[in-house]
Amino acid sequence: SLKLILHCNYDYHSTQSNIGRSMKKVISGQIYDTRTATFIHEDWNGLSPKDFSYCREQLYRKRTGEFFVHGDGGASTRWRTRHGNAYYDGAGIRPLTNQKALQWAENHGMPADEIIEVFDISEEVSK
Repeated sequence: SLKLILHCNYDYHSTQSNIGRSMKKVISGQIYDTRTATFIHEDWNGLSPKDFSYCREQLYRKRTGEFFVHGDGGASTRWRTRHGNAYYDGAGIRPLTNQKALQWAENHGMPADEIIEVFDISEEVSK
């Protein structure tokens, strides 16, 4: 069985506008680390971290080119953790394919110019 190693420390760091928890996780033998990856974009629903629906996600790119999302959220979000019969706030990392990362960027408010630059999309030239 695959063993996941999870390290999440709660000191706050700032990367551009990104303020959140740093996390390092090994998934399928690959290291995903918010401290060494390049921060690309953040989506936050504006709620307090004390709210059950609080959700913040950040898109990152590893030095090797792979994308991942680091997220944290309240007990009613996809990032929740379960302890017994109760749900609590939680955090995690999800690796993304290039296509899924592009979809995430398009669906989470990333400006078109930034999407074009990050995903190396060429603009069509009209004749």
